Amino acid sequence: MTNKIFIILLFTFLGLSSLAQRNKKLKQIPDYYVLTNENDSVNVKELVKGKVAFINFWFIPCAPCFMEMETLSQVYDKYRNDTNFVFISISKSSQASVARLLENNNADTSMHQFLTRYAGLDTLSFPIYYTTSCADEVSGFGPYYRFSSPAQASACPHQVFGFGGYPDNIIVDKKGKVLYNQSGIAYDPRRPDYMVKHYTALIDQALK
Repeated sequence: MTNKIFIILLFTFLGLSSLAQRNKKLKQIPDYYVLTNENDSVNVKELVKGKVAFINFWFIPCAPCFMEMETLSQVYDKYRNDTNFVFISISKSSQASVARLLENNNADTSMHQFLTRYAGLDTLSFPIYYTTSCADEVSGFGPYYRFSSPAQASACPHQVFGFGGYPDNIIVDKKGKVLYNQSGIAYDPRRPDYMVKHYTALIDQALK
């Protein structure tokens, strides 16, 4: 059933927080199938095999998720040509919803305004993957969004990977060891490049 849900209530319902929180220890990346933009089904566990991986989870309209996207874009751009590294950004919102987000039609009701307002970006440079059985349909812009719940809540990333809120970021080394697993946005306006340096330090060490 499609419902209009006030954005703040949505954040509360999904346990979102702007404060970073460490998650219960994730021993290994589970088998989890996602879709590419070409609608190919791929297994996240296979994508990260033998590589240093940065895995990000987000959805629309999660403001904290968008607030860190410039940081994620900088991390992706630094390593995008490194064959020993893979960047996997998984959207809990449907592919159609993300397409509406990225479409800039200059309309007052455009979802694209959410991207520019909270991320400060006009588009997303990193590759996006989509959940298969846990896809939210989102449309509209403003205090209310049209939001439809996923078909199988048990297949949602936070259930499978065991984290408590969005966004969630995981860094894995070449042997599959989880080096970093944290939910929420860790952002200090006095040190805007802090997380870029933190993430790249972990990745650089893992790539040695």
